[in-house]
Order: sequence, then C-alpha cells, then structure tokens
Amino acid sequence: QVVFGGDELIAPPSIREGGMLLVCGPITKQHLYLAGATFAAGCVITVLALVAALPDVVFLGGIFIACAGAAQVLAFGIMWKMYGWRPEGPVTTTVFACQFCGRQFNSYEVASAHERQCQFGTNVAVPVGGAPSVIGIPVNAPVQGQVMQSNAPIVGHQ
Repeated sequence: QVVFGGDELIAPPSIREGGMLLVCGPITKQHLYLAGATFAAGCVITVLALVAALPDVVFLGGIFIACAGAAQVLAFGIMWKMYGWRPEGPVTTTVFACQFCGRQFNSYEVASAHERQCQFGTNVAVPVGGAPSVIGIPVNAPVQGQVMQSNAPIVGHQ
C-alpha cells in the first residue's frame, strides 16, 4: 500500500491485517546520511576483502551492503526530487476521520462524503432478508419447550 498524497490519507494497517505501509514523501538529511554511510561501508568492506585477502563471504557481504546502500541513495534521491525536504521541527496536520471506520481525510468535505457512504455507517441498506440475526442456538440458552437441568454433580450414580 503506497500513499502518494491527495485528498485521502491512509491510516497504517493494523497488526491483524499483516500489511506494510510504504510512505513516499519529503525526506530528511538523515535519510541520505544513513544511505550514503551504508554505501560507503559496503565499498570499504569490499576493498578490504580484496586487499587483505579476506574470505570470499566478506567480499560478497561487502557487495551486498554496497548495493543496498546504492538502492537507498537512489530511492531517497527520487523522493527528494519529487517531494523535497521535510520541514524541521514539530509539524501538526489537521485531519478529519470517519466516525464509523476511522479512515482519515485532509478535508471535512471529503470525510463527510465518505461517512454518507461508509460500509460501517448507519446510512447503509440492511441486507436482503432483514436485520442480522443469530444463526443457531446461543450457548447455554434453552430451546423453547425444553426444561433446563441443573449442572450440579449427580451423587450416588456410578
């Protein structure tokens, strides 16, 4: 699930959904510092493995780290080009949430329109057949006409 902006904000998925939220937006300098440091560390490990005749697994690990750092630098560079720098300091954003499902929106009008159509709201049609009802017999509920017996232990029978 990717959030690119617009009128609708998507809240992070809950743990039970098992989803991952990837947010594309403004970046901080720390993003580029860490990505650059990862790339540099991978290059240093690769060169040291060649010069000091370290095991091949160290050389391969250095290449993997350098590739991961390069991919991070590329991704953060694209995000910087598209969205720019993230403002420093505390930033608050006012959002409007649906009172039925909790989805968040940037404007009241969009949130209000969503609430009128929300599948969890009160303005939705009742399914065919009327209101929902319990299927079967609830646990520990007597069936009509059946005499309930006591749950006390029976003494004297074997």
